Amino acid sequence: MNNLYSFNVLKKENDYTEIEVLFADKSHEIFKAHFPDNSLLPGFLQIDIISEILSIKVIEIKKAKFLQAILPKDKVTYFVKIKDKTFNVKVEKENKKCSEFSIVQK
Repeated sequence: MNNLYSFNVLKKENDYTEIEVLFADKSHEIFKAHFPDNSLLPGFLQIDIISEILSIKVIEIKKAKFLQAILPKDKVTYFVKIKDKTFNVKVEKENKKCSEFSIVQK
């Protein structure tokens, strides 16, 4: 995922984190490979990105819904609520939900 995104932690509390993520342009190899004529971020990478940012190893995906495409140069916000070892994540772009998923860390 070399240079696919940059991020900024907007808010961090004990069990809650907000992270803003800005994606690369359509020349990035991920966007070139995933539908060359209609570039978008693969759903599984939304999970990989938050696990990489939070430095967690995912052992289970409890649920995942991908509702709106994330495109090159998009800016999204990850809203993460943590309870025990479960991370409930909502991803929004322009105040509209792109996805939501629950992951369990090792």
